Amino acid sequence: MNEQDAIAAAWDRIETWLREHAPRTLGTLNGPVDEHEIREAEQVLGVCLPPGLVMSLRRHDGACGQSADEEVDPAAFCLPSEHRLLPLSEIVARTLLLRSVEGGGGEWWHAGYLQVASYDITTDGTVLDCREGETYGRVGDFSRTSGTSFDGPADFGALLEATAMALEEGRGVLIDLDEEEVDEDDPNAAPLRERAVIWD
Repeated sequence: MNEQDAIAAAWDRIETWLREHAPRTLGTLNGPVDEHEIREAEQVLGVCLPPGLVMSLRRHDGACGQSADEEVDPAAFCLPSEHRLLPLSEIVARTLLLRSVEGGGGEWWHAGYLQVASYDITTDGTVLDCREGETYGRVGDFSRTSGTSFDGPADFGALLEATAMALEEGRGVLIDLDEEEVDEDDPNAAPLRERAVIWD
């Protein structure tokens, strides 16, 4: 299966699981990005966005990170790393911010890296390598204290596949509106529409 097919299949699995278990989290996923925004982002950043990321953005432009009262939304869709999948506008802003403070060469941050998901509370997050060559499209993990490492999934498609699998294997924790854990077998548990998923 090529990366494009893998991304479509992974999103199908993620959406199905969220619809059946955590509709509040499903509701935080944005619609598709406008095509002109993709080209504009590439011009601003001076990189070619990896095809897997573009395919995913055409499905969901990341996830909203704030609730109605402008606090960090605990229901927001996150990867198993607890990094919220960013909309393209935030990808651009956070990448430019990290470029402005880059130091220590490629071990910490490189101008060819792109932050695509964030821990929100800090600058830590998931990155893609957009440098030309063998590493193009590789998924990495950025820590403000230790820099960037590339020990995770090979590409964005594999990252979404791993997320779908983690949901299906029950590695997420369901919460209600009060952020209390939900037992799906409890007849008195919060109704389905109020449930969200977080990572343990």
